[in-house]
Amino acid sequence: MGVIITAIVSIIGVAQAETPIEYGDTISGSIDTSTEIDTYTFSADSNDTVIIRVDGPSASNDLNPEIRLYAPNGTLLKSQWSYNNLEMQHTLPDNGEYNILVLDHNIEYTGSYNLFIQRLNNPGLAPFANFAYSPKNPVVNQVIIFNATVSYDPDGFIMNYEWDFGDGNITSTTEKIITHSYTLEGDYDVNLTITDNSNTTNSTTRFVQVVPKDITIDLYTGWNLISLPLMPEETNIAFVLSPISDNYSIIWEYNASDSSDHWKKYDPGVPFGNDLTNMEPGKGYWILMTSGNTLPISGTVPESTDIDLKTGWNLMGYNSLDSQPVAEALSSISGNYSIVWTYNASDTADHWKKYDPSVPFVNDLTTVEPGKGYWIMMTSDDILET
Repeated sequence: MGVIITAIVSIIGVAQAETPIEYGDTISGSIDTSTEIDTYTFSADSNDTVIIRVDGPSASNDLNPEIRLYAPNGTLLKSQWSYNNLEMQHTLPDNGEYNILVLDHNIEYTGSYNLFIQRLNNPGLAPFANFAYSPKNPVVNQVIIFNATVSYDPDGFIMNYEWDFGDGNITSTTEKIITHSYTLEGDYDVNLTITDNSNTTNSTTRFVQVVPKDITIDLYTGWNLISLPLMPEETNIAFVLSPISDNYSIIWEYNASDSSDHWKKYDPGVPFGNDLTNMEPGKGYWILMTSGNTLPISGTVPESTDIDLKTGWNLMGYNSLDSQPVAEALSSISGNYSIVWTYNASDTADHWKKYDPSVPFVNDLTTVEPGKGYWIMMTSDDILET
């Protein structure tokens, strides 16, 4: 290309050395003398449609940028200029090395610029739509973050994200991350459709379950083994249990991390001697009811649902609003526990239920449920991911 560029320069100015540029690149440059020409070279295939853009700082100075696009054989394919920012689109005729010349159209001004080049088409390579959302178990009116940064286009870039949230709300945006909340509980199919720079689309759908902000835990006269699947608005134990303040006499927690004093208690009759002050998700609690009642819990799904478990016995909660088979719920700690027990206060014939992974055919504990507590024997330290 040297002979061709030399011939061009002999007419319009002084060229710099050719600078390689690839699809997707943005290069900053400047025209420092009125007769300077910046030259860029890139490889392309026939029928590639390219967009070449000069923008950025040029809008704030005197430079009137001009782009000239030359074919591998030296033919001028297209020339375009503007007073500041400009964009050129062209379909290339051949395989080979193409040249882009950037200069001042009037050959009298100087200034800086950003040069961007991108291929717009590559038939058959569609974008890939994917997204995640958090929290996993949102409640009514809770802000949910929908994140589509894992979506991509193998041969270009994504121009638009259209979200259909399944509740009648459809949002079209260029942003990868968006938020939404639901005013009603229910099951929603959230659909994401992305459109790339060659106007090719791809879609994906995820199921989102929105639960009431309030849940209830049924409690029976006598001992009950419970947990909180939601983070209460206030974790103070007296506040959490205030709806049943006349119906219980004591509550206990077993803290596996405190080897010097595992058991913590709260007795509302003698509050000065209590070492259990708060109730939180992830922990199990024994509560002695003097009469049956229902405990309402108002709150949000906890930001972190992982549960730290220590070797030996642990009294844990279940950080999910969906019931699951025991093996599935405990899959992240598979091999590191030997047995799980729960206490069913409503089953007066047989309160205790167990799950032993080594003999699953004799187990009467088959599912873990929100609102219940569980004893688990750990053979080694681990973290339960829920």
